[in-house]
Amino acid sequence: MRAARLALLISVSLMLAGCTAWATYPPVEGTFELNKPTLEPIPTLMAEAIRFAREHYASDHALVVNLPPDTPAEVYDKVLEVLGDGRPMTAEGEPAFHVQTVRVRALNAEVDVIYPRQSDMHELVTIRFKKKVWGQYEVDNTRLWRFEVEPPGPLYVPPPEPEAADDIEQDVADEAEPDET
Repeated sequence: MRAARLALLISVSLMLAGCTAWATYPPVEGTFELNKPTLEPIPTLMAEAIRFAREHYASDHALVVNLPPDTPAEVYDKVLEVLGDGRPMTAEGEPAFHVQTVRVRALNAEVDVIYPRQSDMHELVTIRFKKKVWGQYEVDNTRLWRFEVEPPGPLYVPPPEPEAADDIEQDVADEAEPDET
């Protein structure tokens, strides 16, 4: 009976470990390539790291967000939804919270955030999260890197404008006309 319980416990542990994320975003050569950063927990970790950095290190700054290069606009939408406020960085040189990297390793995660300090000074913090098996990720620890960091410029790329219905109808009509050449 005791051996059966132990086997069940090991089986459940392996299943849970097999279902947890193990990724780095943006991808680093030699690691699992995360093709869909819209998948949880990536957007929520980004948002919670930005929230923590703002509350603890830069509460006097507006909530302007800059995510890693090539991050889809959909991820910005999810991050801003979790934050409940804010906007993407669109102007060069404006103070913003820059997410550099997200690393998820089973029940642990780390997010590197560059945050605005004084006038033109920015610093880096690594925010470490732990996840309870049945719970959410919670901030476990932080590491302040006490040196000035050069923040990136705006990386937000808005989604393409949907084509107007009139443009689509005209394109269809143009394709339907026979070529008389």
